[in-house]
Amino acid sequence: TVFHLVQCIYPLAKSPSGNCVNLLIDIRNCGTVGYVCPTNYKSCSNGVCSTTPSVQLSDPIPIFTATLNGSVDD
Repeated sequence: TVFHLVQCIYPLAKSPSGNCVNLLIDIRNCGTVGYVCPTNYKSCSNGVCSTTPSVQLSDPIPIFTATLNGSVDD
């Protein structure tokens, strides 16, 4: 068995599934891994649940990788 070590650089954090999630913009991991924003919130902005709607692309092509410098500008 081969184990792959996943390292996440903030604002990414390792989820229980082993994937990196973005704590600043992920509505299902807003501010903390596993914290899901209540249903009356529309998005996660800077790690805080927000009522402002956000746009999520279904098949994005990344032009910036947070793992290179550890920062994200959303």
